[in-house]
Amino acid sequence: MKSYLTSLIGQKIIDLHMDDESAGMIFEDKSKLSIFNRHQFSSRDINQLTGSKVKSVNESEEKINIELHNGILLEIFLDNDSWVGPEAVELILPHGQVVVWS
Repeated sequence: MKSYLTSLIGQKIIDLHMDDESAGMIFEDKSKLSIFNRHQFSSRDINQLTGSKVKSVNESEEKINIELHNGILLEIFLDNDSWVGPEAVELILPHGQVVVWS
């Protein structure tokens, strides 16, 4: 089954919020990705993230990898120990459809 996250491929990150517990991104097509589970970027330089385009998405039961064109990798961990709740990840698509990973 194709991941809803593949709709982000080719989309540019236009806004980004990161704190110690969560991350949120808005893309040029107005999609919104909110991350509540444990996650990590291969770079902590926000300036490198904003303006970057999504190159690829790989989703398994244990992890979501989102690779950007500039080589930065976002890993979102979906295992039980990484769960924070109320959901792991939320994607709001431009037409309003909401997809939740829990």
